[in-house]
Amino acid sequence: MKKWLVLEIIVLVLLVAVAAVAYLDATVGLLPKPDFGEEAVTTEATTEPTTEPTTEPTEPFEMPPITWVTYPEERELTATKAFVYDLQKEEFTYLLGDPQERIWPASITKLFAIHVALQYLDPQWQLTAGSILERIPEDASTAKLEDGDVMTVEMLVQGMLMPSGNDAAYMIATEAGREVAGNPSLDIDAAVETFVMEMNRQAEELGMTGTQYENPDGYHSEGHYTNFTDLVTVAKLALENETIMQYASIPKATVQPVVGSEKEWINTNLLVNPETDYYCPYAIGLKTGQTDAAGSCLLSAFDIEGHRYIIGVFGSPLFNDKLDDTLQILNDYVMTE
Repeated sequence: MKKWLVLEIIVLVLLVAVAAVAYLDATVGLLPKPDFGEEAVTTEATTEPTTEPTTEPTEPFEMPPITWVTYPEERELTATKAFVYDLQKEEFTYLLGDPQERIWPASITKLFAIHVALQYLDPQWQLTAGSILERIPEDASTAKLEDGDVMTVEMLVQGMLMPSGNDAAYMIATEAGREVAGNPSLDIDAAVETFVMEMNRQAEELGMTGTQYENPDGYHSEGHYTNFTDLVTVAKLALENETIMQYASIPKATVQPVVGSEKEWINTNLLVNPETDYYCPYAIGLKTGQTDAAGSCLLSAFDIEGHRYIIGVFGSPLFNDKLDDTLQILNDYVMTE
């Protein structure tokens, strides 16, 4: 009897379960089905694996906006000769004059003099100013060295680049000339002559066939000349020289000699000086020059987002003219590329 009662209970439970399933199926069938759209009928990937590179495409090079003084289109250059050289393309992209024509480099000479001298002199060697100062003409630019001043070679290089000191140039040339000759007792004139001969030897070795040096500072001499092509070589050497680039880009400095009174030096290249109207954030050097015969000159270098240019301006009438001309050429022939 108990056995039949258990079976009846089991059958009753099964009937209830079947009825419940039937009810749920009927109820769900009455509900609207969600619409996922035609493209969502499957969760499996339907696209082929890409074979394209995963790196971002290179953005086209865009010149940055001009943030310094611009010049009206009708302004005429005051320079008699000028150029732009693109270091990436390795070609002149603007020329005012023949690149092989002789020009007077004035104090731009100091760049090559430093390049040669630092091959023979340790930057920390100490040199003493003395009778050599008497050989500097009164109208020459100086680093304001005084008799008895003791300066390191590095300080003198800075004095050649920033205030364009001819006195510093002759101290460097004298010591380097003695090193070239292997004679520390060589007199000043012979030492300077030896150094200038070494400058010419190295210039010839570098293929600077349009250049001849007669002194280490650029003081005017008819037989002291160069050309655009050779100046590009000099500029490249300067850009590769850490010592030159360190001081060619400093706007001003206070220098304390090992012995002697401190020197206040301002860089004659105002393009690197944020306190002047001529400041250009892309200017990184290089060197000014000025004589009556050469006029006002500037060999400058610019780095625009890693793209480097050399601009040379020669024969401008006044000191500031070379700065105006350089920036106008930069605006017209570099920034508009």
